[in-house]
Amino acid sequence: MWPFAIAIFGVAGCAALVAEIIQRGPWPLFAMFLLGVGWMAYNSLRASYELVVSGEQITWRSFVGKGQVLMSDVVSVRSRYSGSVQVFECADGTRFRVAVLQGYRPFIEAVARAHPNFPASVGRYARLVDRTRW
Repeated sequence: MWPFAIAIFGVAGCAALVAEIIQRGPWPLFAMFLLGVGWMAYNSLRASYELVVSGEQITWRSFVGKGQVLMSDVVSVRSRYSGSVQVFECADGTRFRVAVLQGYRPFIEAVARAHPNFPASVGRYARLVDRTRW
């Protein structure tokens, strides 16, 4: 649904921008709206919505890509946007982003039990999402 929603906002913003330019209206407002939609699309479509651990590998999938990394290759997990996105950084420089959704906290806790040296921890945002069932 998310790519579809972004496409609708993008089309609506473009149509409004063209209409305002033709009518000599406040077109900068719609230009800023389109910049906001572009920023949301760039950041959210590349965030992974699925993580699977099988043995020593993490498989991730986003709207625009997918990949696999070894657990031992993950050197850090950093929090972005008040904890709503986690950035996994690997030894070879590979990075992938993970959206913190319901189920992220139990996933990370299970990974930490199975792999005690894994560099991720559960943040306040992940606890809030699971507690409120967002």
